[in-house]
Amino acid sequence: MSRKTIHKAGPEIVKQESISFNKTESGYYQKVIKTTYKDLKTGTTIKEDEKESDSFYKITAEDDFDHEMKYEDPDGNDASVRFKGLTEDEMETIRS
Repeated sequence: MSRKTIHKAGPEIVKQESISFNKTESGYYQKVIKTTYKDLKTGTTIKEDEKESDSFYKITAEDDFDHEMKYEDPDGNDASVRFKGLTEDEMETIRS
């Protein structure tokens, strides 16, 4: 028994977002949000936008964090990097 699938006419566009962190000259990190629009039917990229946040982050080992990026290290173990946003006092030291 077979099923018939009806595809709608025209492109099928999806929005994909990825977040990364770039290290700045000050030693802190800036969040970068990359937005990509793709057509699922053809696999082509239609548009890409990349925005850097105005906020700065530092790496922390504490349980109080804003963002966590998980990855697998070369040995196959799960690992993560945690980022915490800077306070207003810490932001002032960057601006001056």
